[in-house]
Amino acid sequence: MRTQMKNLRRRLLISLAHRLPACEQTTPLLSAAMEKRLSLRQRILVTLHLLTCSLCRRYQQQLDFLRDTSQRFEARLSEDRKPAPPALSQEARERMRRSLRASA
Repeated sequence: MRTQMKNLRRRLLISLAHRLPACEQTTPLLSAAMEKRLSLRQRILVTLHLLTCSLCRRYQQQLDFLRDTSQRFEARLSEDRKPAPPALSQEARERMRRSLRASA
């Protein structure tokens, strides 16, 4: 009985995979979904495709990893940035100008 269920599930997934868009049409949608919300139809097709395709699931994991890594890197850069040194006051600038003129 258990083997029959596995075979049925496998046949259903194979049948579904043949009716869904190919990986070439799905991977651009996976990338686009990182930046914008896909239409309901696109989301359903992508979800069903991911159920049947381990390569596209892996691709999505890689996209997620790249996004998370770049966000952490950007956050760390902003933490590491030192505030700009304070600007010289007008009085200090004038003293420096006078000193430079006197030495020239």
